[in-house]
Amino acid sequence: MVNCFATAHCPLRCLYCHADDLMTGYREQENETWFARVLRAAAATPAMVGVVTGGEPLARAERAERLIARLAETGKAVVLDTSGVGDFSRLLPTLRRHQVHVRVSLDSADPAGNDALRPANRQHLPPGASSAVYAVDAIRRAVRADVPCSVQTVVTARNGDLATLLALRDQLVGLGVTTWVLHVVVPVGKAAHPQRAALLAPAGVQDVLDDLVRRTAAEGVAIDIRLTSTHRAPNSTLLISAKGELAVENVADGGKSLFALPRIGVRGAVLKHFRAHVDLAGHAGRYLNGSQAPWAEAVGATLPRA
Repeated sequence: MVNCFATAHCPLRCLYCHADDLMTGYREQENETWFARVLRAAAATPAMVGVVTGGEPLARAERAERLIARLAETGKAVVLDTSGVGDFSRLLPTLRRHQVHVRVSLDSADPAGNDALRPANRQHLPPGASSAVYAVDAIRRAVRADVPCSVQTVVTARNGDLATLLALRDQLVGLGVTTWVLHVVVPVGKAAHPQRAALLAPAGVQDVLDDLVRRTAAEGVAIDIRLTSTHRAPNSTLLISAKGELAVENVADGGKSLFALPRIGVRGAVLKHFRAHVDLAGHAGRYLNGSQAPWAEAVGATLPRA
C-alpha cells in the first residue's frame, strides 16, 4: 500500500500529526511540477492499494480528483483519507466513478474531545469551526451516497480508555459505519516532540483495545474493528511526499527518511528503497489485525524479513 500526498496543505492542527514534517516547509513551495512527480511516482509504485492523503485532500480537491483517477488507471484500489474539512460533496462523483473507499478521521464521540486533539487552523477556518462536525457530516454524506466508508481513530492517552472508545464505537454504528480502524499513536512528526510525550498511549493500551474487540464481539455489535500494528512496526508505511519523494518513517529521528526518485526507472527505485527501509512484515500486517504470526505458525510459513 502506498500513501500519496495530494497536497501538503491542511486546515487542521492535529496534536499528533504523523505527517507534520512532510507539510511544514512544503506548503509554500507546492507547485504543479511537484504534483507531476507525485502522479508519476504513484503510478509507478506496484502497490495493491493507493491512498490519497496529505495534508487534507479536500484542501486541494482538483488535485485529489486527478490523483484518484491516476491511481485507478493503474489498477490500484483507491482509498481517500480525509478529515471531512472541505467540499466533500464535490468529490462524490469521482469517488463513485472510481469506486473509492473513503476513510474519515474521528477520534472521539465527544465533539470537544475530538476538537482538542484535532483543532482547527484559524488561518483557514472561522472561529468555532469543529473538526468533529465536518467528520460526522462527511460520514453521513458518504453513507447516503452509498460510497464505501470507514472511520480511522488515532489512539492516544486522551482517548485510549475503554469508555471513550465504546462511546465512539456506538456513535459510528449509529451513523452506519461498519469498519473502524484504530492506530496507536506513533512518536513521529508532532508526536515525536518532547512536549507531546504525555499524549502517547499508555503501556496497557493493547489490553484496552483487546477488551474493546472482545466486548464488541460478545455484544454482537455490527462493526469490524481493525487494529493496526504501526506502534509495534513504526517503519511499516510507504509515503509519496507532496514533492514526489519516497518517505519512510524514521522513529529514531522522529521524522522520515526521504529518497528522491529518478525520472526514469521510478518503479525500480521504489522497490529498492521499499525492500531496504520498510519493515516488510509490519507493512503486510498493517491491516491484518496482527494475524500474520498465527497464520505462519499454522501453516509453517516464513514471514517477510524485517
